[in-house]
Amino acid sequence: MNNKFIRIGNVDLKKSNIKAFGLTSKPDTGQAFKNSKNKGFLIRLKNFIIADEVRCLFVKTFQGETYTFDEYEIDIDHIIFLLRN
Repeated sequence: MNNKFIRIGNVDLKKSNIKAFGLTSKPDTGQAFKNSKNKGFLIRLKNFIIADEVRCLFVKTFQGETYTFDEYEIDIDHIIFLLRN
């Protein structure tokens, strides 16, 4: 893929179609571990989750679409670097 497009998570976006992007947060509900096959580990892990919020990146396009990605899905700092350059 050339540098006119950027892949964020499983979404390909044309950079010139991006109207705005920024950071927000949402409550951490342990969703990163919801598909865990080891339920005993999951129960113990939930007791040790320290962060109560998850950082999220939102991307708005000129077509009126808004995409939201959390820090469990993507490397937010790296994607912001790519969006700025």
